[in-house]
Amino acid sequence: MKFTGIAKNGGLAFDNATLMRRQAFLKNLKDDAKIVEEVKYDRANKTQKQCAAIFGCFVPIIREKMFDIGLDFDGLQPSVDMIKDWLYKWCGGVGDHGESKTLSKMDVVEAGRFIENIRDCCVQRLDSLQLPELDPTWKDNFNPAPK
Repeated sequence: MKFTGIAKNGGLAFDNATLMRRQAFLKNLKDDAKIVEEVKYDRANKTQKQCAAIFGCFVPIIREKMFDIGLDFDGLQPSVDMIKDWLYKWCGGVGDHGESKTLSKMDVVEAGRFIENIRDCCVQRLDSLQLPELDPTWKDNFNPAPK
C-alpha cells in the first residue's frame, strides 16, 4: 500500500483518512511480518511533465527549421518521430555514464540536462537555431527566421 503525507516537525503527517488506513494496515499484519516503508519526495512527476511539454514544443520548431535548411534523413523529410529519435540519439546521453535515455526514464536533473542538450545541439547542428525560453506567451513572442 502507498500512503502519501507531508513532512512536518521532523516526521510525517497524514490526513485522518490516510492515517486510519495506515493504522488498519499495520494492525492487521501478523507478528514478525517483514514490510518495507519507503520515504521519498513526491515532486519529480510535475517537473518531468514540464520538461515533456517543453520537448513537445521544441519538436515542431526544430522540424520547421529542418525544412527551411533542406535537412533530411536519407532523402526523407523529417517526421516528428524521426526528429524525436534524432534528439534522443544526439542529446539524450544524460545518464551517469553518458547512456542515452528517453524522457520518461529520466529523473528531474537528467530531464533538465536533456533540454539544455537540445538547445546546444540546435545551435551547433541546425544553422544556429536558438530555441525560445518558454513561458505562457512564448508563441506570441517567437519570430522564426524569415523564409
